[in-house]
Amino acid sequence: MSKRDFFVVIIKLFGLYAIITSLFFVLPSSISFLFYEEGIYAFVGIFGTAILLSGLYILLIQGAPWLVRTLKLEEGYDDDRICFDKLDEQQVFRIGIFIIGGYLFVENLVGFVNLLYHNLKSDTPGYSGYSADLFNLTFNGVSIFVGYLLVRNMNWLAQKLTAWKITEEED
Repeated sequence: MSKRDFFVVIIKLFGLYAIITSLFFVLPSSISFLFYEEGIYAFVGIFGTAILLSGLYILLIQGAPWLVRTLKLEEGYDDDRICFDKLDEQQVFRIGIFIIGGYLFVENLVGFVNLLYHNLKSDTPGYSGYSADLFNLTFNGVSIFVGYLLVRNMNWLAQKLTAWKITEEED
């Protein structure tokens, strides 16, 4: 694998991680902001954030070769190749997708079980603990589900990410 291909894979994986992170952290906080702040400014702010983030994701995932060329990331090394014995671009994507999906699953599992316990326990007469937040319970559950789907479908997703290549002009 060349250094250029390695940096393209790393940037695409970072883009995938950024999409997932913003879906489960930026989006919920923006939605909760709508509950506290009414008016056109809240909608414009959320819409502007969505447009800005979408542009960033398109740049990171589809424009990764352009970023590597523009930032000259592959220059300045003694050797043009990275020696990963029998490790190609698709396998690096699989490893990254597995790490991201596993992180989503494990990170949200404890919070989901805790919130679910308190939600079920709050229906019990005589329980004086706190009532679970259904908003966070839902997003923890969705995060677990998306983490599971990423791990379950990592081969298909790696094929799709490998297939997204921009035709490049020769310098």
